[in-house]
Amino acid sequence: WYTDVDMFRGLKGSFNKEVFESLMAFYPGMQILIGELTPSAQTLNSFFLAREFLGFLPERFHFGRWSVDNGGGRHPLRPELLES
Repeated sequence: WYTDVDMFRGLKGSFNKEVFESLMAFYPGMQILIGELTPSAQTLNSFFLAREFLGFLPERFHFGRWSVDNGGGRHPLRPELLES
């Protein structure tokens, strides 16, 4: 999993959040294009595991609590995971 961090404070900042947003699903495909095959497979497996656990890929998924994040909802027309 990859987290968002504050660029000035790093992981110690209050901006750090353990949330996967569905638009991040492009990342494994980008990793393939730059030659990161093993990390790409691991990233895609993490995203796919969340999708299999819930039955859909929510807009926002809190992987620290392993639940749908309140800031997002269900959007069944997001093809990013399958395209990656």
